[in-house]
Amino acid sequence: MPTRFSDVLGVTHARLEGLGGFDAFVDIDSKLYVDPYLLAKTRIPELRGSRKRFLAHFRGVLTLVGASRQVGDVFWKNAKTRLVFPEIPYTGLGYGKDTTRGSAVGLTLAQELVATATAIVRAGRVNSGRRSSGSRSWNGRWARRPWRSRFSRPRGTR
Repeated sequence: MPTRFSDVLGVTHARLEGLGGFDAFVDIDSKLYVDPYLLAKTRIPELRGSRKRFLAHFRGVLTLVGASRQVGDVFWKNAKTRLVFPEIPYTGLGYGKDTTRGSAVGLTLAQELVATATAIVRAGRVNSGRRSSGSRSWNGRWARRPWRSRFSRPRGTR
């Protein structure tokens, strides 16, 4: 039987929620994630400024990808390193089936992400007809709106 934080802490579910806590499971993942778009609207003091830090982090990755000339060069390796995110244990965030000990974004997935980002950045250079740092579009139009197109539908409305 899964165990909740309230059970471990010896408080009621209502008390934990009344204090603003999330009564997550301790021993299984909740299938939740942090939506980066909502960081700008958060009222949680610990997360103040997190949207700017989030965007700065990924702009930096795209700048490195744009500067990379071949797989394995210093820019490519640095971009890969910046995309490794270990899973924080006992948060209950993730998609583990029967555990909370997921791998989050490890070296293999980070390598695939850099390869995909490189292909997208290079395709953008070819399609735009100009050479850029690869992050110009990201710094401009995309950073000001969520990832949507006129063809996208709200989730769950297929």
